[in-house]
Amino acid sequence: MVIKKGLTISQGVTVSQIRSIAILSLGALLLLVPAAQAFQNVCPACRTQADPEDVVCRKCLWLLNHCLICGTTNPVSANFCSNCDNALAPSRVLATIAPEVRAKLKLGASPRALLERDLTRLQHLLDVGRGNPEELLFQMGLTLKKMEFAAREAGVWADFLARFPDSPKAEEARKMRADALFRWGFLFYQQGELDAAAERFQQATETDPRNDTAWTWLGRVRLTLADGPGAKAALQQALAINPANRSARSLMGVKPAAQRPPPPPAPEPEPAPVPSPLYSQP
Repeated sequence: MVIKKGLTISQGVTVSQIRSIAILSLGALLLLVPAAQAFQNVCPACRTQADPEDVVCRKCLWLLNHCLICGTTNPVSANFCSNCDNALAPSRVLATIAPEVRAKLKLGASPRALLERDLTRLQHLLDVGRGNPEELLFQMGLTLKKMEFAAREAGVWADFLARFPDSPKAEEARKMRADALFRWGFLFYQQGELDAAAERFQQATETDPRNDTAWTWLGRVRLTLADGPGAKAALQQALAINPANRSARSLMGVKPAAQRPPPPPAPEPEPAPVPSPLYSQP
């Protein structure tokens, strides 16, 4: 058995098993980050109590609040790095795992983890009033788009447009919000929540009235909800914007659900033939 600081590895354990165990352990630890922040002045190596201004454990010299992103050593009371403004809680958790294992498994370095890290940093800078809030909000919206968080993304773009209506990026933000609302509505549509889907598609058309895709899907959902006039109006708007919209053209000939003729009744089954007797009567 090989003993390494922060991790014990049995020689009979495969790399795949180590990866699974480490990732599951890291996930569990990150879920406990809020609780861990309350006890961040306790050394994870020897459990010695530290003062808020300490940077290393007085007993074992463990780096209590070392930023693994930029290498800055911060006082134990800090929640964000004084140099790069990244959250320190993930670094405190990752520091308890052996460096070679972190590197091999790329813990904390997956595309998703990097996006979450950037989002947290941007939110922190916005909260403390450091940096250009217009640019920070815009970058938050782009980050959430990459993370496919349509609901949160739509909220950020709404905040951006409310705070910076005259921004040179306002038109782009408006289109981004409409797209996020459309994707959010499509998620509702896939789940069968048609009223919620229609509401998001309607908001998308209000945000970007030239979005013929949102108009088309609004018409599609209204057809399913038996709203004939509403469906027709939405589809006509889609075709006014884009006459080549084949989906809208096709849907214009579809009757609303309540007006569709009922399906023909199933034919009555024919009676089964009477079997012939096996033996004839004398």
